Amino acid sequence: MLTVEPDMTVSTTQPQPVPRRLLVVITLVLAVALAAEPLRWLLRSWTDPTLSGTGPVLGLLVGALLAWSLSSPLRSGGPGVPSRRTLAWWLLALSALVRLTGHAIHVNVLSALTLPVDLYALGVLGRLSERSRALSPGWLAVLFAASLPIERILQRVLGFAFQLVSARGASVVLDLLFEPVERIGTSLLVEGREVLVDLPCSGSTTLFLLVTSAVFLATVLRPRPRTALALVAASIVLAYLGNTVRIALLAIGLVRADALGFDVMEAPWHELVGLVSIALAAGPLLWWALRQPTTPRDGTELTDGAPAPAAESTAPVIPSLRWLPASCSALALLGLLLLPRTTVDASRPMTAPELPRELGGFLAEPLPLTPDEESYFAANGGGAAKARYGEQVLVVVRSTSPLRHLHAPDQCLRGLGQDVRYLGRRDSGTRSAFYRAVDRDGTQRQVRVSFVGESGTLASSIGEVAWHWLHGRDRTWTSLERVAPWGHPHSEILAFDRQLAQVFDIPPSPFPTGDVS
Repeated sequence: MLTVEPDMTVSTTQPQPVPRRLLVVITLVLAVALAAEPLRWLLRSWTDPTLSGTGPVLGLLVGALLAWSLSSPLRSGGPGVPSRRTLAWWLLALSALVRLTGHAIHVNVLSALTLPVDLYALGVLGRLSERSRALSPGWLAVLFAASLPIERILQRVLGFAFQLVSARGASVVLDLLFEPVERIGTSLLVEGREVLVDLPCSGSTTLFLLVTSAVFLATVLRPRPRTALALVAASIVLAYLGNTVRIALLAIGLVRADALGFDVMEAPWHELVGLVSIALAAGPLLWWALRQPTTPRDGTELTDGAPAPAAESTAPVIPSLRWLPASCSALALLGLLLLPRTTVDASRPMTAPELPRELGGFLAEPLPLTPDEESYFAANGGGAAKARYGEQVLVVVRSTSPLRHLHAPDQCLRGLGQDVRYLGRRDSGTRSAFYRAVDRDGTQRQVRVSFVGESGTLASSIGEVAWHWLHGRDRTWTSLERVAPWGHPHSEILAFDRQLAQVFDIPPSPFPTGDVS
């Protein structure tokens, strides 16, 4: 009897892995698709006339540094530190999911903040720290983050805090030279003259410049992590000291204007004081950089006191892990296409503010909102109204989300192609920020703006509004913007603003009208 034995041969054939190059191509295509929207937002911020021009400069600098390093050969033959490569893959995956969240809640800056994370991950995978022209991928990513409108965000969110800290520091210095020096908030009263530590004097620009310089030095010179962090911390302290000196010098110039024979607030003296203070603050950073060895450290970056890494394994990163960024990127891209967008920081819907029937002896002539303005408030909540009173125009915006809705005139009007210059804070019946706006045809206008909280809190800058709002003191804020021809009679402006203050219950200024720093 014949029997047929079953075939007991065990197949040793293993599934073929996806070619590495194909996986890299898939990941890069998905990453580019995901980065398209935040990159467009970043490029728009670089060309926005209302923002500083440092964004494109820093972006080009980062691109040049990246190309400079990648074009140099590796100094070692190993595959790089596996743990860092694994971290890079995880960061790419996390970045994709965070970008999806930013898209879903309609916060573009959150999506844009993932771009430096991507750059760091790619820098680790590109082994920037192991090349002949080595760079620190971490500090390079931080330098790229500075190309985002970080300074504008800091001014809006922490600008008033910077003003308070600067005013306190300046009052300590001025107390040594004058007596008495009284401080109320961000205003200093020196020998009967008001010195206002306003947003341009808050030190945010000096802080941004010095910290960015420290980050650049850390990127190129690659000091040990502890030294690099100390360098950044020192730049913050130097920025504060330099700005304190600047405010003190301006205050001395205002109080001793008769003895000096010139106005320290006019060009070129005002700009010269600023440049001198920045140079004094940046001097120690330059001194430190010149004392560093010209030859960068070999090998990868080490923690202070850590031994050099042993010979690295040639084993590749876990193959399944390579699918992680591609899978998360694909999921996030699908979410971008399918998920609806919800603006989490939208104001609650409001009816248009009711404007006074008469101001300054003139009856109100209602002005319609533009179609863009109507669609903006319909999508983001809040309310606005405009009216003309003789030759003056009043624009009122009310919102429970001031960081989204309320803006200074220099941001709004520059977006319309006007040349806008901030003239400081003044009291014309109510404390206001003053601007001069010039149209393309040369027409000049005076713009005054005040912000009033629901409890009567008065602010003259969006930074001060944000400070109160983030502390929960007032949830609803109203912007009062008045526009008049340049040279409009002061008596009419005073009557207009005093009546406006009565209508909106605006408290008087604690200081008399004085000089502005």
